[in-house]
Amino acid sequence: MGVKKDIKEAVKWLTKAALQGHEESQKTIRKLATAGLGSAQSSLGYFYYRGVGVKKDYKKAAMWFTKAAEEGLTEAQYYLGYLYFFGHGVAKDDKECIKWYTKAAEQGHTEAQYRLGVLYNEGLSVKKDNKEAVKWYTKASEQGHTDAQNRLGVHYFDGLGVTKDYKSTVMWFTKAAEQGHSIAQYNLASMYKGSKGALQSKKKSYIWNSIAAISGHKEAIINRDIDAKTLSPRGLEEAQEEAAKLYERINKGK
Repeated sequence: MGVKKDIKEAVKWLTKAALQGHEESQKTIRKLATAGLGSAQSSLGYFYYRGVGVKKDYKKAAMWFTKAAEEGLTEAQYYLGYLYFFGHGVAKDDKECIKWYTKAAEQGHTEAQYRLGVLYNEGLSVKKDNKEAVKWYTKASEQGHTDAQNRLGVHYFDGLGVTKDYKSTVMWFTKAAEQGHSIAQYNLASMYKGSKGALQSKKKSYIWNSIAAISGHKEAIINRDIDAKTLSPRGLEEAQEEAAKLYERINKGK
């Protein structure tokens, strides 16, 4: 068990070095992949996919990803699903796309979970199924995937595949917004602006529109200026101060 862990860690660092152009690391990954090591096969597939140390070649990428995917390597399963979706290096095949995305998603691959959600949501490569979309969006959202969180918020707002729930809408929009997702920030502002009762807040609408506006969201810029006119001079000053602090916290370390 310890030896396997050490090999996995070694491949991880070799791959990082190879991606930075270290030729010896690239050669070592190739040797390990040829010897049948799944993690190295996955890395080599990625090298061909991106053209790292080799000429970009989707067919060879698919070949190495397939070998690694069949051994259960989640990253390889994800990329293989991606290649089948677009028909890169393999014949476009919806069933194979869903098969490999699902295998990766079931092992916790966040991006595979999100993409599965999108496919079920939009009826691409598979029959449209909003309940299934919500299932995969939720799994990805719980791992912090901002696009999934924003889409999940929309599903709760519209009642697509799930019972309409504005509190859940706000919760998921907030999680994405606090990670810097400008569309979720705008959506959250719209929730505070358009809702009734306790949820309505002109101040919070202004704050989130202001933050989304900094990212260049055009509708947010317009709505921010409209929101400003609904606040008292003191209220506007407080909202601006809170928006500045929140923006700084969201973007700290970026």
